[in-house]
Amino acid sequence: MSGRDPLTGTWSFCAGKSDAAGVRSWVQWIEVAGEEIRVREEVEGAAGAMANVLIEARFDGLEYAVRGSSLADAIAYTRVDRHKVAGVGKKNGW
Repeated sequence: MSGRDPLTGTWSFCAGKSDAAGVRSWVQWIEVAGEEIRVREEVEGAAGAMANVLIEARFDGLEYAVRGSSLADAIAYTRVDRHKVAGVGKKNGW
């Protein structure tokens, strides 16, 4: 297959379609090139606190650093299929 990866793009959280508590807005920019993924997120919590998250990783199941998140400091991604990614995040090794 050729062309742009279907995961590459800008993704926005839709509060009206979610039961996730504590999130006012969440925009995620994803760039995928082959086996590499780069994720940038801007998250605004319900109380107005902002988080700017950056992840640069590969789809190899190994852990990569998560910068700017209070929820995770490492994440491991695998590519399930062309349209789906599985990720496991950890905070303080858990």
